[in-house]
Amino acid sequence: MTDINLAEILRDDVEALRREDDGIGPDDARDVIARRYGFENWPALVAFSPFLGELTEPGMLTFRRKLPVDRQRVWSAISDPAELSQWFMETTMETRVGGRFAFKDGWDGVVSALEPGAAIAFTADQGGQTRFEVADSEDGTRFRLVDRMAPGATAPDGEPGDPAARQPGGPGTHWVGIAAGWHDFVDSLLDYLGAPVSTVGEHEMTLLYERVLAAQYDRSETSLGARTLPQ
Repeated sequence: MTDINLAEILRDDVEALRREDDGIGPDDARDVIARRYGFENWPALVAFSPFLGELTEPGMLTFRRKLPVDRQRVWSAISDPAELSQWFMETTMETRVGGRFAFKDGWDGVVSALEPGAAIAFTADQGGQTRFEVADSEDGTRFRLVDRMAPGATAPDGEPGDPAARQPGGPGTHWVGIAAGWHDFVDSLLDYLGAPVSTVGEHEMTLLYERVLAAQYDRSETSLGARTLPQ
């Protein structure tokens, strides 16, 4: 589903561990690193790669899932305020283009796009946009979440050294905590719809996104560097 490769991203961790402990073999070292991130073993960690949010351009993070659920059922879950309140956050909404929405904790704005049965987008008053999309697949539904940060957005102040507040792409891009939070919301949707969910704990997810975002922004110097941050 994505081009993210955790085996590549965490290769340095494995090599560092083997330098620290010259008695540990490569397979055991990989499994130790996997357990640090909440996985039973290295193959389980590597298999998690496709489920991670992908930096599709600076300031834009995309999640993709396949659900063994009818598309109209998924559409109802992502567009009905009563259902959004069950898996996402408390929601009030006029479900029409230009209609107002209000999510929990002061996230307010307008419904900026609505394609019944296919897509809905929320543009926040303070900038930034989140878009949910669904499409038929052979065995159910393809779901995509695209989140674009507001220009100049910065992470809230956290505890010194808190990985959740780290923002490797700089202002106007996702900080670690918000990326991990979106991952959790996607998992919440799957769980709400009775679809299988593969995940790890909150702390481990934060540590994982700290590495994943940093690696993607390092890579973006060549693959995304010609693009500008969102305006």
